Amino acid sequence: MTGKLKIGLMIDSTDVPYWIYTMIEKINQSSYAKIELVIVNGSEISKNSSLAKIKNNKNYFLYKIYTKLENKIYKPELDVFTTYDLKNKLSNVKELTVIPKQTKYSDWIKPEDVKEILKNDLDVIVRLGFRILRGDILKAAKCGVWSFHHGDNDVNRGGPAGFWEVFQNHPVTGSILQIINEELDEGKVLAKSYSTTDPMLVKRNCNNYYNKTLSFLPRKLKELHELGKDKFLEKVEKENKNIKFYSNRLYVKPTNTEFFRMGCSNFG
Repeated sequence: MTGKLKIGLMIDSTDVPYWIYTMIEKINQSSYAKIELVIVNGSEISKNSSLAKIKNNKNYFLYKIYTKLENKIYKPELDVFTTYDLKNKLSNVKELTVIPKQTKYSDWIKPEDVKEILKNDLDVIVRLGFRILRGDILKAAKCGVWSFHHGDNDVNRGGPAGFWEVFQNHPVTGSILQIINEELDEGKVLAKSYSTTDPMLVKRNCNNYYNKTLSFLPRKLKELHELGKDKFLEKVEKENKNIKFYSNRLYVKPTNTEFFRMGCSNFG
């Protein structure tokens, strides 16, 4: 492919964790891709959000306490979740703020915004924010919308990232980069890796494997540039030809009861 790939980024804010910041920096410095458009989530916080948070914290306060304790206990030399401002990396990039139509879990980008995005002739859109995407935005780039799932999509869908692997004693923690579609975590897998699960701390587990996943996007964009769209997508189809059925639960934050039972089992 001649010329650099045109990349669109979907973000909630220019304040991003280190692993995303570093990933964008690698792309900016590359010879194969450039950030052409930044799509910013302009949705407002629900008026009932404060009440919802109080109710949510009540149901999951043991998980919340555990997370706060871990943040105090574990202070890595390189914390992949330390926040950095992307503004200086995107100062010359076009920005489009969109307000998606929202359902309970999903975001639908409005037709007029999708039309505006299409004008940029993007090769790839990378979802680094928003919620579950639905509708025509999934077809707004030549090679689709790419998204990370920090878990093994064959055995662990949902979240929180890296939590259940530790508390259910999984030997490894997986992560993927995929071209997403309308089905949750049923997209075409582009890259997948496994890291040994930390037996004690969720944050340390996440810190280890998030640091590994930041190489996925630059590597696959370089491959797309070298192979070209048709050969790249043909290769992706071939690698995803075997249908796999997911039969486990959709993981969510542990309730107080779940957390107590697992805590007694693991640390009792």
